[in-house]
Amino acid sequence: MVRTLALAAALAAAATPALAHEMGDAVVPDSAGWRLGAAAAVSAVAANQTWPTTRWPGQPGSGQTPSERRGGSLEHATVDLGASFGASASHSAYLALGQHGSDPAHTEAAWWRSRFDLGQHRLSAQLGRDRLPLGEPLRSAGHFDRYAQVPLIKRIVLNDDLMPDGLNLQWQRPEGAALQAVDAGVWRVRTYPGGVAGPLAPVLHLRGAVGDVSGDVFVAQLEPAGRATVAASSSAGHTHSQPDCRVSLVGVACFDGRTRLGGASLRWEHAPTHAQLSLAVLAQFDQGELYSSRGAAAYSARIQGGWVDLAVPVTPTWTWGARLERSVASHELTGINASLVAEDAGLLTNQAVARASSMLAWQVLPSLTLSAEIGTERAGSATPTSRWAGLRLLWSDPRLLSSR
Repeated sequence: MVRTLALAAALAAAATPALAHEMGDAVVPDSAGWRLGAAAAVSAVAANQTWPTTRWPGQPGSGQTPSERRGGSLEHATVDLGASFGASASHSAYLALGQHGSDPAHTEAAWWRSRFDLGQHRLSAQLGRDRLPLGEPLRSAGHFDRYAQVPLIKRIVLNDDLMPDGLNLQWQRPEGAALQAVDAGVWRVRTYPGGVAGPLAPVLHLRGAVGDVSGDVFVAQLEPAGRATVAASSSAGHTHSQPDCRVSLVGVACFDGRTRLGGASLRWEHAPTHAQLSLAVLAQFDQGELYSSRGAAAYSARIQGGWVDLAVPVTPTWTWGARLERSVASHELTGINASLVAEDAGLLTNQAVARASSMLAWQVLPSLTLSAEIGTERAGSATPTSRWAGLRLLWSDPRLLSSR
């Protein structure tokens, strides 16, 4: 399966240019037909310590340990199939399979969508698995990104990427309008920051643009039951599932309660040069009970962070970029053995985490990009600074096979 997916992908065929798009539009043909695509990102990285960082004190997220990627590794690979039906391509279906290194392959997306054009407006309904409608650049960062690592705050809050099953309704307006799209949906979030049980989670997303500046904002509310964070004394490889606290409390800290997510992003492009500047922020607010095999505590938390990203074309085929990131967290626990629960959950010695990265990319071919990257990362003065340098090769062909 690794060899199959190593030549794989989900970069998009062009969406209908007259309308803003966020979910689904870019990965299916805009007229009746089908296409098979593939993409892969391969990296060779040298670092002064384990890379990526296994976890950060006070900001464990799911607690899962990512695979060691020093040396050469398959960063990400996907194969995807998109199809549109009908004279106006009003119905579409999409399937994408993905793999990270030697981790098990997983379904990244599998959905059906129907859309209805009402003059200059469009209504659509999408059912199935997909990434949440977070808006750019929150949605795409880390997914065949310019950089070798998922942004700090996305890894901590979303366990890299949320790919739940759900129903999303979208209303779109022409691109000239200030408010371009509204998404409203309900999602079954069974991976971090959701739990193995709990009701459907409502998600609302708005997208707009004024001149050269586009922006997105989203909010979501989850009520996870039995959400597991791998205990600080344990380790677990990266996965898109989580332990079940209803079965056992061994090696985990568990949360029952309410989780609110919120995020926003802005992106500006200088039309003459195509230089881009973007800003993204993401926050998680928890309120409920945190417990482990050693006790239980009333718990409230706030985890927030974001990044600033600059990309400047140097020549038609060379691009330089820089990204600055930061994530901070605060936790309050009250109850019997609260300190032991905090220790199990990895909340002690809490420190802000900062990362700085820079890259230089050469577009060798329209489907092939070679880049060099350097970066540093630090979590407080008591931890050693992580430094790395590496080369990455990104290949994508959204139309390996296609038919209309």
